Amino acid sequence: MLKRTTAVVALMMLACLPSVGSAQYTPRWQVGDWWVIKTLGKFKSHNWGWRRHRYEVLRMEQVNGRDCYVLESRDPDGRPQGVRELYHIRTDSLLPIRLTHIWAQSNRLLPPAMNDYPEGIRGPECPDLRLPCFPLDTVFVRDTMFTSQRRAGSYWDLRDVSRVADSVAVRRLLDAGDSCRERVLRPAGGPVYAVRSEAAGGPPPLPPPPGQPWPLVWQTCQLWCDTWPWCVYEERIAIDNRSGTRRLSRRSWLIEVGHSGR
Repeated sequence: MLKRTTAVVALMMLACLPSVGSAQYTPRWQVGDWWVIKTLGKFKSHNWGWRRHRYEVLRMEQVNGRDCYVLESRDPDGRPQGVRELYHIRTDSLLPIRLTHIWAQSNRLLPPAMNDYPEGIRGPECPDLRLPCFPLDTVFVRDTMFTSQRRAGSYWDLRDVSRVADSVAVRRLLDAGDSCRERVLRPAGGPVYAVRSEAAGGPPPLPPPPGQPWPLVWQTCQLWCDTWPWCVYEERIAIDNRSGTRRLSRRSWLIEVGHSGR
């Protein structure tokens, strides 16, 4: 009788706990979804300035048996028309596993250059697409700890730490983006997730040859919410391994979201 009563109490306690599925968040995209971010950073001129970046979900395809979104990434303010990247991103985890570059030379498009990444493309050192490790959690602080990953002859140690963001900090960071005659998008309710990603490593050897810069530790902070398909804020910081000097590289805000009705 005592065992039965204990089992019933345990089941009742489990029923009162929040559902693991409802406490986790991974963005879900539809073909035709698009969004635009504006970025404040130092570009080719090495002076601070604004630049737009546009993403669009073009179609669904399979890569090695995995269902993937095909996400187009374009920089209309900084590159010729037609130059873009295509990312194949797994639908179950939003892990990019294929990258196709489409370049131009003398105003003519070159044949696409495609590379597969079975382990995925992740981490703040990536120049364009920096997706965190999903799902994010509304209840617990999620820490992936450092894991090593090999990329094109380099080894990187990657780590993601995510938690529910402080509302005052969210408001302050988004208010900073309301400039250049464009207001940034804001969450419409529900939790906001703060994700800090770190990447340390780079091409061997270490230490670098004389006269060469020391490798950087890259760090990003992103704010995600279930209102929009992309993070509403991102900042990217470079940290010198030797001196510990921190340098703000770029800050980005989400400014437009739509659907093309494909």
